[in-house]
Amino acid sequence: MTMTNWKNVHIQIVSVVMAKKFARHQTIHSSLKKQVDHLREVPGVSRIIVGPSRGVRHNRPVGSIKIQSNVPTGIRILGYSDRGVSEFYVITSDVPGVRCRIAEGLK
Repeated sequence: MTMTNWKNVHIQIVSVVMAKKFARHQTIHSSLKKQVDHLREVPGVSRIIVGPSRGVRHNRPVGSIKIQSNVPTGIRILGYSDRGVSEFYVITSDVPGVRCRIAEGLK
């Protein structure tokens, strides 16, 4: 009988999860799916973290996104769906370049 070294197994699993573009929480409303897919394709984006969703009223078009602010590791983006507002964090090392590329894609 062989003993499994669980520490090594955990490290292997974490490295597989870290290789993805998304973090663990991946629930995205269907009206925002196209915009998030566009964000994934922008050169320089290393990861997208799906933040909290709030069921609030808004006056923005459904399926639109807005670059909200810079954060220390990237950009904070708000997505507007028919169910409320969702936050996304784009992790990148080139914040000004990625922000410019995202803004060009929104036009």
